[in-house]
Amino acid sequence: MAHIPTTFKIKKLGKIKKAQQGLQDIKQVILSRVGQIDMEKCMVNAGGKYDLILIAAQRARELAAGDVSIMGDSGKPIVTALLEIQAGLLDREEYKNRLVSRK
Repeated sequence: MAHIPTTFKIKKLGKIKKAQQGLQDIKQVILSRVGQIDMEKCMVNAGGKYDLILIAAQRARELAAGDVSIMGDSGKPIVTALLEIQAGLLDREEYKNRLVSRK
């Protein structure tokens, strides 16, 4: 096994700790926004749990591709999509219209 200098190990540990802290910060932001999502309301607005999954997944893909949300940036596209559904901005009819307009 090759000898790794101590300074390299310390620098690498420092970078790992910074990355871990960054991940914790991101996780806290996401969890704070996820706490605002009422899944029951989302299911009612979407028309059911299966429609909710389809609508949220499609909208998250659109957001990840660069579409802009009027809800603001929530970090993860899926969180933003769920917040839009909860607010009543997206429903089954809107989802169908988006699919038809893409073809």
